[in-house]
Amino acid sequence: MTKPAEVICQFKNGEIIPIRFRIEDEFKEWQTFTVQKYKPAKKQLEAHRAYHDIGGTFQIPNMLEYDCKIEVLGLEKTVQLRYFINECRWKVVY
Repeated sequence: MTKPAEVICQFKNGEIIPIRFRIEDEFKEWQTFTVQKYKPAKKQLEAHRAYHDIGGTFQIPNMLEYDCKIEVLGLEKTVQLRYFINECRWKVVY
């Protein structure tokens, strides 16, 4: 299941580090989760977003994915946070 998320992040040495996020549950109430551990972002690239420079060709990612461990009702659960760069939006997959 995928839901929009509001995420608090830390920016360190050019890296985005998810700290906490919240999602709206089926009762329209906000549930907040603290990220216990995370794996660094996997960058998803679009083929047509390549840029050419004097130094060569480079690509800009359009999405960053983080595998995050959170605690839900005393149990550890792994969820995926996705940041869509072009849309400036976060989604959580669980």
